[in-house]
Amino acid sequence: MSPCGAAVRRSVIAVLIAAMLALSAPLTALAQDAADAPSTRWWTQRRGNADRSGSVDVEPLRAAPVTVWRVEFEHDLASRPVIWGGHIYIVVGSGRHRRLRALRLETGAEVASATLKGSGPVELVTHRGIVVAREAAGVTAFRHRGARFQKAWHVASEYEDAYDGAPCVAWGSVWLPMDGSVTRRFDVQTGERLDTRFQSEALLSVCTSHDDRLTLGATIGTHPRQRGIFLYLELRGLDNELARTVFALRGDDTPICEVASYDDSEDDASFTAVQLATGRRRSWLVTSLCDFEGKSGVASPGVLVMPDGSVVLSPIATPPAVHRGVAFGFTRAGDLVAVDATGAQRTLLTSDNRPRGALPSAPTLARGVLLFRNWAADIESGRVLWVAPDLDVAESLIPAGDHRAIGFTSAALIGLADVSIVEAELLQSTAVVERREVPQDVPGVLRLDGTFVPGTWAFVDGGDVEVSAPDGGVPARVSREHLACAGGGETDTTCDDPMRVVDAWRRIVDSHAQHAFVGLFRRLARERLLADARRTLAIAGAHGLPVETSDALEVLLAGKRPLKDPAARAPRVQRNEAKERAALVTTYLSGVAWCRERELDGAASCLLALAADVAPDDAETHRKLHALETALRPSGFDVARAPGAWMRWARELVPSGATPVSPSDPGRERATGIWREGTMVFRTRNVLFFSRVNDPETVGRCLRQAEGTVRALERLFPHRASEALDSQLLDVRLHRSRADYLAEGTGGASWSAGYYSPRDGVSRFFVKSAVDAAEPLGRGLFSTLAHEVTHHWIHRRLIGDQSSVATTPGYWVVEGIAQFVGDQAVEMGRRSDRLDDPTVPSIDAAAQVARGGKLIPMARLLAMPRLGFAGLDDDSIVTVDLRNNLGALRLSERSVFYEQAGALAFFLANRGGADGRRRFFEYLVAHYRGASHAEVWRELGFVSVEDLEARFVAWLHELTR
Repeated sequence: MSPCGAAVRRSVIAVLIAAMLALSAPLTALAQDAADAPSTRWWTQRRGNADRSGSVDVEPLRAAPVTVWRVEFEHDLASRPVIWGGHIYIVVGSGRHRRLRALRLETGAEVASATLKGSGPVELVTHRGIVVAREAAGVTAFRHRGARFQKAWHVASEYEDAYDGAPCVAWGSVWLPMDGSVTRRFDVQTGERLDTRFQSEALLSVCTSHDDRLTLGATIGTHPRQRGIFLYLELRGLDNELARTVFALRGDDTPICEVASYDDSEDDASFTAVQLATGRRRSWLVTSLCDFEGKSGVASPGVLVMPDGSVVLSPIATPPAVHRGVAFGFTRAGDLVAVDATGAQRTLLTSDNRPRGALPSAPTLARGVLLFRNWAADIESGRVLWVAPDLDVAESLIPAGDHRAIGFTSAALIGLADVSIVEAELLQSTAVVERREVPQDVPGVLRLDGTFVPGTWAFVDGGDVEVSAPDGGVPARVSREHLACAGGGETDTTCDDPMRVVDAWRRIVDSHAQHAFVGLFRRLARERLLADARRTLAIAGAHGLPVETSDALEVLLAGKRPLKDPAARAPRVQRNEAKERAALVTTYLSGVAWCRERELDGAASCLLALAADVAPDDAETHRKLHALETALRPSGFDVARAPGAWMRWARELVPSGATPVSPSDPGRERATGIWREGTMVFRTRNVLFFSRVNDPETVGRCLRQAEGTVRALERLFPHRASEALDSQLLDVRLHRSRADYLAEGTGGASWSAGYYSPRDGVSRFFVKSAVDAAEPLGRGLFSTLAHEVTHHWIHRRLIGDQSSVATTPGYWVVEGIAQFVGDQAVEMGRRSDRLDDPTVPSIDAAAQVARGGKLIPMARLLAMPRLGFAGLDDDSIVTVDLRNNLGALRLSERSVFYEQAGALAFFLANRGGADGRRRFFEYLVAHYRGASHAEVWRELGFVSVEDLEARFVAWLHELTR
């Protein structure tokens, strides 16, 4: 029972910060353990890993998951699940029915079980095949091997009914709060007691590991000289220093520790302590089910302890998830907030504006994606990725492996996976079963999975390829979906996407790497070189070794003690690894030669970059790679201006089909002024791109976004009025900064992030600084680029350089179509290239503005010309909390126009059927040609402007229900 649940009297005591005290005993033996630091891939204890950040390093669920299995138990769960090596460990039942069970992550099938003595709840932690069960009566560790559990060790508690908090695993040791006053450390494999680290008069304690620091105790108990309940937060680090902080907990005769709906459960620990790090600043965030009371009497469920000992109140009431030094969690009012190491706080979603059907909970985290009970959100973009209202689980989903998660109810476990994992696993399983042969330099077809089908070939109906059998048998048929490249010999090469060739060759190399490094792993495991074995297995995993295979191999190391003197064998281990790496380089170079023979120099450059990634540290190998890079480097590549090697640039350019433009190319003649010097120029199928930015990642994504937007528009308008103009490349230019962008003096408004100039047919943008990008969910470079490229393409290609005049009514359609495509284009990758996502920022914002009654009246919006738009106010008139995107937007009258126009364009294009979309596109073309429609609503298929407004607003209201 939490001590906060007892009746206590109200006590108002100022926060006391004691001086940093030297520890009486040195932190010995931790340096030896550091080599065996805890893996961050598995959920090994209640909040993920020893740092208690609620985070694990796996690929998240970026799309709504599907249930792949469900296990109903005959009794209720007595613990929360923990995960290691592809197995889920859980305790089920009570009394004599309690059993520790191991289930396979992929299928939910039970593989082992063991009986637990005693009764009551259990805390589990796991580490490399050892499962530690913490009960009131003591601690029992089991070794899991295959189909059975073997009892490894047991430590009894001095007090049978004591409950002293959850254990944690760090550096190969398990830290156990025991008997109300001591936190002890044991070897997780053997149970050998190593030392005592922490003593106090506490009733409850936890321990937390973060990087090179360790919190050995954070305790709640009664103060010996004061009345009331107090938190003793003792933060100990490897620097041999101790920070002791004492907080008064607010309370009176009525228990105040009521667990809100988003907290875990009644038996959850009364508080959590996690470290937040920003640069060199390290603060500690403490959350509690009780209130902390500051000097002013203001109560809060959390506090942030600063490095100087000062304290900032925190509103986070749930155990937080921590990403790059920022903590995310819910307040008791149900708002999702973020707190950083400086104490700065930001509300991301309010309690009354969460996505429809989304339930609050203590978040978990996987590679920048927050997971909740039935929804997920991406931190970097602020986008709510998915909501599954029908998903019935008790707490937040637990990231359980790449694209996998686990949910649970009171008596069931549920296995979830991204629907795309089926195809990915199919490719992986195929790659590991068969070691791919290196394709010969003969005519044939290269499949996407890395297999090569030799023979003469021809296209058949639907874009599939048919390859003749050498013995005259039944021809092989390769679907267009699985085709990477066809060609060789005297025939021309057919390759629509060079990256598919790169992916095919990478799978060939991956199959070789898996066999090579798994074999090396087995040898190292036999020699008990455990650290080298695990590192080698990780290399095989990086080359696509299926998780289930890796898990099975990891079991071979369970319970083994490492060799006492591994350094003596290090040179031989390094030689063997270098030999395998050199073999992979040779295979990649075969791919380089194969691609060059087929004039696929971009794909060859990408493969060369991959070869450099795995190359051993050998001077001769690197000289060979450098010579090949020089031979592959295009003549138009600006070596002096481009930082890094051509290989690095090739990775970013090939996905969009971009190539550098040589200095003699006629396309460069378009450049004048600042664009003539110090500029990199690239060409795709549709875009001529001038960049004063020389960062390959930024340039590459701009090229992919610009080219992708054009191709999306070609699908959106399949019957274009000016298809003859498709050969004209769109002139797109990227400035280094806002100052350069404005200094060019070609018409970009001071408030704009980019613009298309019909006068000279150029789209211009700039890379935002940290200050420019400070507004949460302000339109980023890539969304703005898609917006302006839409203007550019419609004006140049769809209409043929025609424009309405400044007094033509209906300017909303110009900005509306661009806002629609600009927001949708950045989502195409996760929505199969569709333009039908109703949760993008423009629609989200318009729905919230409609909810507040601040939309521009429909009659005014439809009649407004460009001249009227230019006169709109830029002062903020409304702040809206978004529902499907993290954060809020401060909107002016002009920005309301943009968001409303974008939402209306989406509504007309996607909610009126084929006839509605046809009418909308015909109206768009008519507006550009200067036609004025007095009753535009009739042209759009509505009986009156009131009818259009009522249906549009009703649709927006549906999105907020």
